[in-house]
Amino acid sequence: MAMATGTPRRLLLVAATTGYQARIFTEVARRLGVEVRCLPTASTC
Repeated sequence: MAMATGTPRRLLLVAATTGYQARIFTEVARRLGVEVRCLPTASTC
């Protein structure tokens, strides 16, 4: 799917606050020019 020029790329990430994967995923997305909003969740483990 093609995006219109100038359309902001955004991502809502819902992830446990204890996972390192969320930090890595967020960092990579930002490097790709994606605006990331994190919705942290508590770990139930």
